[in-house]
Amino acid sequence: MSSMAQNPQKVQSRNLQKFYSFYVFVAMIICAGAFLVLAASLFSIIRIEIEVALVFTFAILVLFAPVSFYLKSKNQNRSLRAPSYTSEKVLKFIRNTTFVLFILAFAFGILAYSYAPIRPYGSTFIDKIGNVHSSNEFVFFKKWEFTFVMLWSIVALQTFIALPVFNGQTRKWWQL
Repeated sequence: MSSMAQNPQKVQSRNLQKFYSFYVFVAMIICAGAFLVLAASLFSIIRIEIEVALVFTFAILVLFAPVSFYLKSKNQNRSLRAPSYTSEKVLKFIRNTTFVLFILAFAFGILAYSYAPIRPYGSTFIDKIGNVHSSNEFVFFKKWEFTFVMLWSIVALQTFIALPVFNGQTRKWWQL
């Protein structure tokens, strides 16, 4: 049987898997870059404003959500699998670890900054009920805020990566 006489559904499925593998590869590079930026920001190597993190989050939503929903709609026969260049266990570990870090950052923010945001007010820093904070507390709050938004972005991206292979009946949402 020649290559021209292949089943069109198998060819489409193979092309879809190739596209999904590339999609996951690009998303993994973006996640790694986001982690590097986050680490550099936390260690005060670079300084990035929260607005940049919010633009990054918006870009992830705009770019990756439609592609994920498209891939999910095309995966009716459940043919998509984790790319061959990585292991499902590694992807699960990274995704679950990031999610736990996000939950910890969220819980820390609720406990430490219940009256956030802390903002400059003259030569001091105040929260929304008027409590005065030091400049060190303000810097730490800004680092927490940036960390929280970046972790949320990474969790969102990792969720979009897993969405096309989520079929509801055979796998849980945290499984790939």
